[in-house]
Amino acid sequence: MPSQRPPTSPAHRPRWLRAVSLLFVLLVLLALALAVAGVAGVGGAWPAAGVGTGAALALLLVVGVLAVRREGRRPAATAYDLVVGAERAREHRPGGPAPVRVGWAGPEGPAIDPATWPRSPRTHQPMIHCATFEVPAEFRRRDPALVGVSVFDWPDALGFRPPPAFVTEALAGGAPADAFWADVARSRPHPHAHVRCDDDTGCFYAVVLLTEPELTGPRTARPRQGAVLGEDEGVDEASRRRSGLFGDLYRVERDDPNAGLAPADDAADGAPGFVDVADRYERFAHNHLGGTPMDPFGLGRRAPSPWYLEVHRLGGLWVGDDENLVVDLAADAPVLHR
Repeated sequence: MPSQRPPTSPAHRPRWLRAVSLLFVLLVLLALALAVAGVAGVGGAWPAAGVGTGAALALLLVVGVLAVRREGRRPAATAYDLVVGAERAREHRPGGPAPVRVGWAGPEGPAIDPATWPRSPRTHQPMIHCATFEVPAEFRRRDPALVGVSVFDWPDALGFRPPPAFVTEALAGGAPADAFWADVARSRPHPHAHVRCDDDTGCFYAVVLLTEPELTGPRTARPRQGAVLGEDEGVDEASRRRSGLFGDLYRVERDDPNAGLAPADDAADGAPGFVDVADRYERFAHNHLGGTPMDPFGLGRRAPSPWYLEVHRLGGLWVGDDENLVVDLAADAPVLHR
């Protein structure tokens, strides 16, 4: 389905913006009246001054109107932080809108058919669930019925290489006697799953876009893992627990000047209106939807739309040198590796 475009009609602009636009129009008309009065000689001793003053004021106000109208075409959007834990969420932005519980970070997956659980394309091991959460309506770019997102990863330093010999042999062996390979034989892709290999590290990352029943239904346990792992693949549970963020996820509105704009590493590379936020690491969370990007290593070759999210350490997720996973919810292939 084509991406929905953000509202840009006058009816969707903020009230203050419409009021300022109307004020500018009225002042332009007043300035033009002064100019005409000056040309007609009305005003006694100042006809020539009236022409110059009126014309200059009219020009300045026309420029102002154009600037305001340009700002009015900026997509109406809000950026959001994702915070683990109710107390942290309340403390994240004191005095702001109340946090909203939207999901969780941890090993249990959403209410999808276990046969469609994302798997490593190389060894067919079931990937690790990191987080599932609802996305706001303006971020549902692919389809309004896809209301949530789940993120998975699978550590494999050799993910960009061909499958190991034991995998090829198992898949060629006909009816599998081993329960794991029987699961693999019954597996099929989820209709809204996207799996990518990080070309730099070999690790796999996956995103599944979810319907309402998949988001709100009973959580699903990870399918059984195969007894034999490939070289340099596998999960270090202790490390994931030490570095990961686990628990209920809350969405907190950001006071972010870059909401609705494509992210950039700095204002010089950004879209018109994009600004540098010097204190972003004090104000904002690494896990977020839209607005100012938070990866300390920068976006690199990634160029997501305004409707993107960054994921950092949720459920033990690890990217490169402690970087952020970028997911573009408006793209046909949303998972953007480094």
